[in-house]
Amino acid sequence: MTAGPARVLGWDAPTLEVGAPADLMVFDPDTERKVNPKTFQSKAKFCPYAGETLRGWPLLTVVGGQVAYSAEG
Repeated sequence: MTAGPARVLGWDAPTLEVGAPADLMVFDPDTERKVNPKTFQSKAKFCPYAGETLRGWPLLTVVGGQVAYSAEG
């Protein structure tokens, strides 16, 4: 789910080798939440799932070795 899309886009394949900048996302498949577009970081606030309860939410996103999102704040 990472190397194939990267290859299609002409990017280097992601890796978790020591010394390489991390690009990863950690999620909890059991967490359930109601979708609230008002909490989106995006300027776009529309969403076909608004008000729906979905399962599987992100806990942590790391881009280029830097934390981009953390559910803990």
